[in-house]
Amino acid sequence: MLRNHTPCPRSGGRAPFNHGGGWSPDGQTLPGALDMEWNPYSGNACYDKTPAQLQQFVTDFTTRYKARTGTSPIIYTASSWWNTCMGTSTKWATTPLWIADYRATLGPLPAAWSGTTQTIWQNAEQSGAGYDTDVFNGSQVALASFATKGAR
Repeated sequence: MLRNHTPCPRSGGRAPFNHGGGWSPDGQTLPGALDMEWNPYSGNACYDKTPAQLQQFVTDFTTRYKARTGTSPIIYTASSWWNTCMGTSTKWATTPLWIADYRATLGPLPAAWSGTTQTIWQNAEQSGAGYDTDVFNGSQVALASFATKGAR
């Protein structure tokens, strides 16, 4: 089992750093995931922020994360949320994508990753086993490498 850490816009993106999180090349810890999805708190789905404000948040977080860990974080999102709240900027096309899409076949990726592939596909929420299921887009060797070397 691999593990990771997930901040969101409400936390200001500092939670993994302020609470001992982050990434280490131990072969067991995936790079941290920036959780960019529907706001579960008060306010609108986009955390009451404009696309420009959210884009700046993602830029600030990914820059800070890479400076502190030497690797890029994974961005966790759903296409519908990203396209609505973040817009169509392709600035993050090289950042690993963890896509939530519970259909039988993976649908279109968010605009930012158009023409690329996902790193991880969360293909079921609360499966019969009681947890979400995720599929890494690659071999077991590639997954071990990702957990050891991160994304460069």
